[in-house]
Amino acid sequence: MYDTTHYVALMNRLSNEKDYLTRAVGSEAIKMRKVWVAQIEKEIAHEVEFLKSKGIDVYANTSDVDSMSDDDLMNELLG
Repeated sequence: MYDTTHYVALMNRLSNEKDYLTRAVGSEAIKMRKVWVAQIEKEIAHEVEFLKSKGIDVYANTSDVDSMSDDDLMNELLG
């Protein structure tokens, strides 16, 4: 069975690496971090393609809840 565990780990890694990039000092460190960010983004794109081939969509889909009014949503939740 396939899940999004690896995708989530990659997204977390990308977030961390972008943070490190903003705090990097020196041109070599910045250059290295930029390469790593690009590599992680490429790996994420490949992971999205892989998951999609297995029937898993990692992006949000719309549902009936998106078009419900606040009152209808509250009634549904409480009722």
